[in-house]
Amino acid sequence: MSDTAHGDASRREPSMPSLAPELEARIAAFENAPPSADFDRASWFWMIILGVAVPLALLAVGWRA
Repeated sequence: MSDTAHGDASRREPSMPSLAPELEARIAAFENAPPSADFDRASWFWMIILGVAVPLALLAVGWRA
């Protein structure tokens, strides 16, 4: 016999609340979209500036102080 036949609902997994149809459509559109390019030249430029040049400049300024 199954758990539901005995009325033991505590063993069943809780049901997930359903999402709004608009949100489900937006998630599906996002998941089905073709992958975009990871990084272009502008992205690499800003990653180097913000991740390397600025921290090095701040270290240099702080080292002198």
